[in-house]
Amino acid sequence: MTTLAALMTGSTRPLFMIGSGKSAGKTVALNRLRAEAYSAGGRPIGICSAGWDGEDRDHLTGEEKPRVRVHTGDVVYTASSLLSSSDARFEILWAGGSSSRLGRMAIAHCRRGGTVE
Repeated sequence: MTTLAALMTGSTRPLFMIGSGKSAGKTVALNRLRAEAYSAGGRPIGICSAGWDGEDRDHLTGEEKPRVRVHTGDVVYTASSLLSSSDARFEILWAGGSSSRLGRMAIAHCRRGGTVE
């Protein structure tokens, strides 16, 4: 298990993955670390998604764009429209008055794992 994945299994310190570049590997890295931590008995995590580019395929490479993998028990903060279009199942814990271009922001508890944008 990587050191970063170890942080996701036993630490209460936050781990942020940020970057302004498109197709830099942020989602791939997050999914890999999350998979390692989950398989090692990691606890649920919280995910805040602040970006959405709307592409199913990368416009530079033509490759399919990855989605964020969520596991049962994870908590997600994102636009409610992205939750409803996910193959994961969520219980909405809070839907705020604040809105983004994609609709009202929401905090949701993952009841069945899957992927979300």
